[in-house]
Amino acid sequence: MSLTSSHFNYQISPMAVPKKIAKKDNGEVILLKEAQVEITDLSAVLGQKTYTIANIHSVHVHMYRTKLFLTMFFVLVIAAWAVSVAMLRMVTYTQSLAVGLVIGAVGLIFLIVTTKTKYSIRIRSSEGELNILESTDKNFVGRIAHAINRAIFLREFN
Repeated sequence: MSLTSSHFNYQISPMAVPKKIAKKDNGEVILLKEAQVEITDLSAVLGQKTYTIANIHSVHVHMYRTKLFLTMFFVLVIAAWAVSVAMLRMVTYTQSLAVGLVIGAVGLIFLIVTTKTKYSIRIRSSEGELNILESTDKNFVGRIAHAINRAIFLREFN
């Protein structure tokens, strides 16, 4: 597994033997079954959507952070300014102090919530590139990408 600034590449060696969990009645080999996700040698089912493995050329995990950091930082600066002005003239700006503290608290909570790193699975097909899943759990996304790669491997080398 190699790490770059924008995505993870999950590569399978031709010598690797794909791990099979079970077989369905129709003959499909289940490679991963977890929560709302089921990856077989013929299809990938994520929630309500089904993707045919034969149409998937490649899969990779894309890592990104939300772009609200600068906006929320600006909100925190305004809140700090409002609190500092209110503290200089406590009698006159008592209401400004309360408003500044509320804005600061909300901005800080929103900043913490929105700056989590998110991971998405991108598949490439003849129709282009498509994000099929997004999560903050790196391992969950990695397992799904690895299972889809194993399914592609089974399709190409069997």
